[in-house]
Amino acid sequence: MTEDHVITDKALLREVPPDILLTNYKMLDLLLIRQEDSAIWKDNSTEALKYLAVDELHTFDGAQGTDLACLIRRLKHRLGTPADHLCCIGTSATIGGPEEREPLRAYAQAMFQEPFDAESIIIEENQSPAVFLQDEEILYEGISGTDPDVLDISSYTRAEAYIAAQAQLWFGMKVKNAASTAWRRQLSGFLKHHDIFQQFLLQLNGRILTEEELTAVLRSIIGEEAEPDYVRQLALSLISLVTWARDPDQERESPFLHVRYQLWLREMRRMVSEVSLKPHLEFYDDLHQEPGRQYLPVVYCNECGAAGWGAVRRESEIHYQGELERFYNAFFGYSKDTYYLYPREQAHSEWGSEDTVQQLCPECLAIEAFRSQQQCGSCGHTGLITVQVHNPRVTTKERTYGTHDCPFCGGHNSLTIAGRRSSSLISVALSQLFASSFNDDKKVLTFSDSVQDASHRAGFFAARTWRFNFRTALKQFLDTRSIPLTLSEAGAEFSRWWSRRWEDVSEHEKYLATFTPPDMEWLHEFRKFQKEGITRSTGDLRKLVDQRLNWEITSEFGFSALIGRTLEKTASATASFPLDLIGAAAVQIQRIIEEEIEGISIPAPALIRYLTGLLAGMKLKGAVDHPALKRYIESSCNPYLFSNIGGNELYMPRMGSNSRLPEFFVISGGSNRQTNLISRSSTPTWNQDWLYKTLAGEDSRIAAYDEQVVSRVITVLKQHHLLLGRYGKRNEELLTLNPEYLQLSTAATVISCRVCSHTLTIPEADESIWIDMPCQRYGCSGSYQQAAEQEDYYRRLYEAGDIERIFSREHTGLLSRSVREEIEHQFITHQRPTDPNVLSCTPTLEMGINIGDLSSAILCGVPPARPSTCGGSAEREERTATPSS
Repeated sequence: MTEDHVITDKALLREVPPDILLTNYKMLDLLLIRQEDSAIWKDNSTEALKYLAVDELHTFDGAQGTDLACLIRRLKHRLGTPADHLCCIGTSATIGGPEEREPLRAYAQAMFQEPFDAESIIIEENQSPAVFLQDEEILYEGISGTDPDVLDISSYTRAEAYIAAQAQLWFGMKVKNAASTAWRRQLSGFLKHHDIFQQFLLQLNGRILTEEELTAVLRSIIGEEAEPDYVRQLALSLISLVTWARDPDQERESPFLHVRYQLWLREMRRMVSEVSLKPHLEFYDDLHQEPGRQYLPVVYCNECGAAGWGAVRRESEIHYQGELERFYNAFFGYSKDTYYLYPREQAHSEWGSEDTVQQLCPECLAIEAFRSQQQCGSCGHTGLITVQVHNPRVTTKERTYGTHDCPFCGGHNSLTIAGRRSSSLISVALSQLFASSFNDDKKVLTFSDSVQDASHRAGFFAARTWRFNFRTALKQFLDTRSIPLTLSEAGAEFSRWWSRRWEDVSEHEKYLATFTPPDMEWLHEFRKFQKEGITRSTGDLRKLVDQRLNWEITSEFGFSALIGRTLEKTASATASFPLDLIGAAAVQIQRIIEEEIEGISIPAPALIRYLTGLLAGMKLKGAVDHPALKRYIESSCNPYLFSNIGGNELYMPRMGSNSRLPEFFVISGGSNRQTNLISRSSTPTWNQDWLYKTLAGEDSRIAAYDEQVVSRVITVLKQHHLLLGRYGKRNEELLTLNPEYLQLSTAATVISCRVCSHTLTIPEADESIWIDMPCQRYGCSGSYQQAAEQEDYYRRLYEAGDIERIFSREHTGLLSRSVREEIEHQFITHQRPTDPNVLSCTPTLEMGINIGDLSSAILCGVPPARPSTCGGSAEREERTATPSS
């Protein structure tokens, strides 16, 4: 490079070799052997090479260390470097303490083949707590007050308010402006004069501790009788004050003490559960298999949450096989030999037919007929486990294959293997980092070991985090509503409300940057918007985004209501029909049944329960009327027409033939993605099961007249406009819920089944109807009760989280220098809302961005030493760091 620019022409660099060469050991190896690079070395004298510096020396161990040692010897031989002439330097942020001096010196001598004396090892020397605190008298003792609400960080929306409250707690002072640099510098002096801080720092003595260990240190200071949660919150309070304080002796705003919080996450891979009456998740790689203990992979439903064991068994075998690789191959290959086993304690007559109920031996995984005997006929073990067995399969002319359909709720392709890989876990961490109102530095670097992983994760992070941000925005919009809002009104009202919130930011710019989904960024209008900002074509993009958001809101309370941390599953909001409309329909149905079906009489309260459950079940199947579904319905639910024609391809999410899609109800004779209300076979449908649960107790003959009852129910619900009739290509009537009568409510509560623990989110106003109502899960004999009240973390985050869209870009060697530099510039300056705030990169990014100026860094894998140094370098200059691995 020159004084004002970088030389990138390789031919020029070979012709005029640089005085200082920055490279890596693999490229240096190529430079020594490639013919076109020989010009670099031809004019070098034997004494030309004077200094050799190797960064991150500790990473070169094992075979890689041997490679480097041989490379150094080849380099010295190529240049004829004299013995004891070369000055070798090795740098590392993880050298160790004084006890490592001699081993490190021996290692360096072997690596560089040069002598190193005892004084050549330079290590970091930290000031001891005793020296740091010497001559500091105690002016503050204990804390003033024990109000737990003061310590509860969830009670505050901004860091300044939390810090001001903690300062009053620890020092008895009221702070007018906790954010001012002057007060933050004074805070360091207050801390040094506090007896608890002094004892705390002395006992820590520079050690790296877990949260539990750190809490134990504080407990020993304030008293062993203190409640654990109180001590944990008090530790957080003290450490928050330490991180907030600034060094009064530095001109620039420097930390009082450096605090680093490291969060280590483990991939949830190869998860299994012991075959026992009380199963719990385990990491298979951690198990030390004991004789007689069997473990099977865990499978659960994405929609209803039903969980069980997965296993493989051929029809001629009597033992299930749980070997992981075999099960994974069978599951993802849709093998007909894949079985799902659900442990149950109830008698089989209550929840399944005899051919689906077996007894499983927990020692050898043999199967026995239900209650045929008390011990395993294969190994003699007693204590067999009653399981409900499902082997969902489809037979065509060509072959028989398994499916991933849930046996309880009928969810299409909804079964999945329990576990989460690192990219999914990191996406969750990113969402929460950006939503936190305590994070005023919303930029993150994520480091991957390979270029390919970094490139993949850039797109993955952006796609997986968009929905979390959208749900936060939707929840905060709904919380402002003082009057009921229907689902059909929500889309337009949401767009208007958020547009007004950002009127000061270039009209639609912030709105489009925040809410345009990642799968719409291919649109020409969005690409132009990224480059030029608001233009005439932006109006077309705004219309498309509004259409997509309208669908997403409808989906959030219907089709996708049970997938992930939705507003419904977190009890943040729910959608339901008003009880007065359902009640009016029930009274009319009661009268019609009494008049038209001889001898059948069902009271209105029972019909209200049936109708409420029926409409709730339809909603969760996604049977909500929406303009974007017009062609999909008219084609009798052809998956291709969901998002590929008629303008849907511009804004609707892409779906494939095997994707889960909305299902609409028909009286009978339905085909794929159509749910029958009445079955012509001996196996009842979900609706028939629900009908018998809610109405058979009122009249035992209801099963004989179920089709007549249901047809009249549908007729009345259509008359009251709760249901709409749409027609498919075979002229069959598909029933959809009318969104004009579905009301959204943030006053929601959770109920759970007493038997199977199935949960539902309902409006608080409907609680009296749902309590003691039969369970909606197919075949379950339980009933609903109020679920145990507990604070939902995601609901709190949706209520108070910041709305900050994540724009992730890759920064790897696959990109040209100009593109990388432009991305770096956008990341550093962040002048436009669409500029990247997350870079998915390899460790070479350290050459382009000052990592020490960032408060968050994430390592996307269990790190070898080099990436861990990237995390260790985060935010060393001004603030507290949060590296995650």
